Amino acid sequence: MKHCVLAAALFPLTLTWAASAQPLPPAPPGAQITTRFGIEFGVVGSPNNIPYRDEDLASRPAHLPGSQFNGQGSIPYTYALARTETTAAQWVPFLNAFRPHWTGDPIFPSLTGGIVSYDSQTGFSTVPGYENTAVAPSFPFIAAYCNWLHNNQALTRDAFLSGSYDLRGLDLARPQTWTQPVAAMPGATYRLPTWSEWNKGMYYDPNRFGSGQGGWWLFPMRQDTPPISELPGTPGAQTLAGGSVIPPGPAPFPVGSFPMSQSAFGLLDGSGGVFEALEGTEFVPGFNQLFLYHTGTEDYGSDILYLSDQIGWTLAGRPIQFGFGFRVAQVPTPSTGIVLASIFFVNKRRRV
Repeated sequence: MKHCVLAAALFPLTLTWAASAQPLPPAPPGAQITTRFGIEFGVVGSPNNIPYRDEDLASRPAHLPGSQFNGQGSIPYTYALARTETTAAQWVPFLNAFRPHWTGDPIFPSLTGGIVSYDSQTGFSTVPGYENTAVAPSFPFIAAYCNWLHNNQALTRDAFLSGSYDLRGLDLARPQTWTQPVAAMPGATYRLPTWSEWNKGMYYDPNRFGSGQGGWWLFPMRQDTPPISELPGTPGAQTLAGGSVIPPGPAPFPVGSFPMSQSAFGLLDGSGGVFEALEGTEFVPGFNQLFLYHTGTEDYGSDILYLSDQIGWTLAGRPIQFGFGFRVAQVPTPSTGIVLASIFFVNKRRRV
């Protein structure tokens, strides 16, 4: 029997927008891109970069001097972040590899993460037109996916239960029973990014003030002016977030729908897209508090513009079975470092 897995919380029954399976747009000059497991990664270099400081963000209307964020964002190592959130086309191979070890409902939305087709004879497949749609599974399966990548996509049961996150002894078929966050294991090579890793990849530029003169932008598309919010394909559009544009339902726009909105490291969808889960508990904001844009009044209500991505639903801050989008981080390990030559939360509300 064939099913089209439709997560009702994510997408309406009548879909008005179909994503096309398209390659990602070229990265900006100077960005280093590598591909592994069908995932394009932007290499985030400039280790020991300068942190962001109050003076860097003084022009942002919502910035509060002396905030808890002053001095954050310096990373002492080179790492890589997936250029976009994980898509259905990247998720389906994991589902089929994990399928022999799964004892629960094969069309469980927390497992499938969105629009995926399932046939009891042939397994999971992408729905035509939605290959580039971001998925939003629950954390246990994100962790199993990271383990699978860490273990070079091995097909044994253990390859899904350990490596980046220790899931041994947990009943994956009952994620609603999980009450405690599971942190990445030492030596994890594929995991969720930390808050600082995500922000550096999106906002830091090694050449912000000239060749070799690094600094921070206010928005994740290498600019200090608020981006233009319009539907994808509209001339000049940079994001679907923060403006008066109301898309035709919570439509699953393809990742990378705004090809000109890229960070210095070639990362896309730093504004708009889905909620992105993070590793660790550095902060637990409902949105990216550091890069919040405010229209200028003191009322932090309807005039907040989420022009920067909503991240930070850390594993300690939300029920662990709660669905969210994610992008993978590839990080160095004590034994190998980062090998780049050979490799290397529910759908986010559209902010208005």
